[in-house]
Amino acid sequence: MNTKYLLIVLLSFLYIDAQAQSTRDYIVISQKLNVRERPSLKSSILGVLENGESVHSIDLGQNESSVCETIQDNWGCWIKIKYGYSSGYVFSTYLGSEYMLLYENSEIQYYPQVNYWYGVYYDSTSQSEILMEVETFAEQYTHEYDDKNHIVLRTKKQKKSLFLIATNIKQESRTIGIFTKTKAKSMNYSGYLSPGTKEWLYFKTKNNTVASECYYLLATGTYTMSKYGLMLEGYELFVADNEPRKSSFAVIQNLTSTIEYNQGFTLEYCGDIDGDGNPDVIIGSCSNSGCTSALLLSSKAKIGELLGLASSYATYDDC
Repeated sequence: MNTKYLLIVLLSFLYIDAQAQSTRDYIVISQKLNVRERPSLKSSILGVLENGESVHSIDLGQNESSVCETIQDNWGCWIKIKYGYSSGYVFSTYLGSEYMLLYENSEIQYYPQVNYWYGVYYDSTSQSEILMEVETFAEQYTHEYDDKNHIVLRTKKQKKSLFLIATNIKQESRTIGIFTKTKAKSMNYSGYLSPGTKEWLYFKTKNNTVASECYYLLATGTYTMSKYGLMLEGYELFVADNEPRKSSFAVIQNLTSTIEYNQGFTLEYCGDIDGDGNPDVIIGSCSNSGCTSALLLSSKAKIGELLGLASSYATYDDC
C-alpha cells in the first residue's frame, strides 16, 4: 500500500466552493498568476496577478460548474474571480489562504511562495509549544512507483515541528499553548471527540489554574448497530462557553459542517496560533480514502462565532 501526501490548502476549499456556491478569499502563492477569460490555458489572458495579491472568488451560477484538470503535473480547478470591473479565471494550485497548514517531511503538490514560515515545536523545558520562524525548502525526488518528480517539504531545523504555518503575516516567536503537555502526553488521551465528549479549549495555565479564555467542544450523536457494525448517527460538534464558569453552557456555534467527516472528529491541537488571545484548533477527520486536518482560527470567525476555517491539509490513500 502506498500513501501519497498532498497539499490541499485550497483544493478542499474549491470542492466546497463548487458544490455549495460559497464565496472565499485567497492570496496568490506563485510569483505571477495569469487571469484568463475562460477556464482554459487556451483562453485569452486578461491580466496578471502578482505574488501576495488578494483574490476574491465569486459565486458560480446555476449553469456553471467548476472545471478541474492537471496542468504541469498539478491537479486543480479553475476559480472564477472578481477582476477589475469584470471577472476572470485563475488556476487553484497557485492560490492559498492567509494561514496555510502544512506538515514537514510530507509531500506537497506546490511549494507556496510566501513571506514567512513558522514551525510549532514542543519545548520540554517550559512544557509548552513555541511558535518560531523557520526556513523551509522543497526537496524533489522520483518515486519508484510512478517515475514522476515529487516535492517534499523540509525545514532547516534538526528537530521536527508539530506542524507548519505558511503566511504573509509577520509574527513574533512566542509560547502559544500547552497542548502536548496536557493532552498528547496523557496515556488516556486519544483525541477522538466521541458522542458525549466535553473537551476543554484553553492554552495557558498559572499555578495549575486556567489562565486563558476557556471554551469547550461538545460532541453529540448516537451509535446504532447495522450489518456493517456500529454506525454513528446524528453526530454534531459544538463550541460552547461557560465563562464565568457555571453549571450551564452557552452554545456559540456548530462546527459539524465545517469539514467532511466519516465517523466523527479528533482534536489534534489547541493553542493561540494567530496571537489574538483566543484558542485556535486543528480538527481531524478520516474517511475510507484518507484524512483531513482543518485549521480553525478565532481571527477567521464570523460575528457570533469563535472559530473560522483558515485552511485544510489532507492525506490520501493510493490503494
